[in-house]
Amino acid sequence: MRLPAFPVPIAGETIHSVVARHLQRTAGPAVRKLATLALTKSAAAALLPKRLEALAAVMPIGHPWCDAPQTIV
Repeated sequence: MRLPAFPVPIAGETIHSVVARHLQRTAGPAVRKLATLALTKSAAAALLPKRLEALAAVMPIGHPWCDAPQTIV
């Protein structure tokens, strides 16, 4: 399932900031939203999530991170 309207990162913005913007702008429990992003097992202090491939797979078509985990890094 692709996520509609996931925020596009601004130059120099971290993955944590982009995910936080998404969590703030969408309705529903944060746990469910993090599960959709495959981020339930990630530590908040981690530099990068463990499952970048799963995160990139749910990005909307046309998003810079869509199917491109190396771009997230």
